[in-house]
Amino acid sequence: MKPIPKSKAPMPSEYQEQCQVVSWARLMVSTGQEPRLVLLHGDSSGVRLSIGAAVKMKKAGRIRGWPDIFLAVPMVEFVDDLIEYHGLFLEIKKRTGGVVSPDQRMIHKMLFEQGYQVEVCAGSDQAIRVIREYLGMEV
Repeated sequence: MKPIPKSKAPMPSEYQEQCQVVSWARLMVSTGQEPRLVLLHGDSSGVRLSIGAAVKMKKAGRIRGWPDIFLAVPMVEFVDDLIEYHGLFLEIKKRTGGVVSPDQRMIHKMLFEQGYQVEVCAGSDQAIRVIREYLGMEV
């Protein structure tokens, strides 16, 4: 008898990974563990739109390359020098094989130059770890 091959669960999409991060953040807020996470905002750029809806979103200000998640919490760290961030931007990619586009690289660089921490995360677990570290939560 041949062994039954193990079925591989499909890899979550970037959209699904982002939803996992938002669900975790909402749980942290609702249980009182981290109220600052109410200031976590998810961009809808990972959602497929009709051409008409995409045109409307562009007119309304959607920017190509904009990160998926923004945490509007400033942070000051004292390591060797003072490090100050106005907030945290996260680009969520699939756990494996995610690629940062040239538009994303350009926007990430500009945001960093304006005083924001910008991180590219492979999956929701890494994104949650980055958020926890940023907020000084137990990791």
